[in-house]
Amino acid sequence: MVEMPMPREEYQNLLAELLLPDLDHSRRTDILTEIQNEYNGTTGEYEDLQTKNEKLLKDNNELILANSKLFRMQGITEDTKEKEKEKEKNFSESVTLEDLEKRR
Repeated sequence: MVEMPMPREEYQNLLAELLLPDLDHSRRTDILTEIQNEYNGTTGEYEDLQTKNEKLLKDNNELILANSKLFRMQGITEDTKEKEKEKEKNFSESVTLEDLEKRR
């Protein structure tokens, strides 16, 4: 699960606090540690999301290719069926009056 990074306003408040001349050394260390931990966490999440995005893009491209192949195969199947119907139509049009009279 992706954690939300520290809001920008909170960063600005911490940085402004660092500029205070009478800031206690331990508080300064805490602020710098908090900022460093937040940066490391955000960077790690960014890298994970980037990796997932690349995988999803690759999977999407593979699915697009597979889908395209299926549509082309469907088109070939439909073309074959249409050709068979055309043959039947041509055959029925080639029946002559003589053929019909012979059947009577």
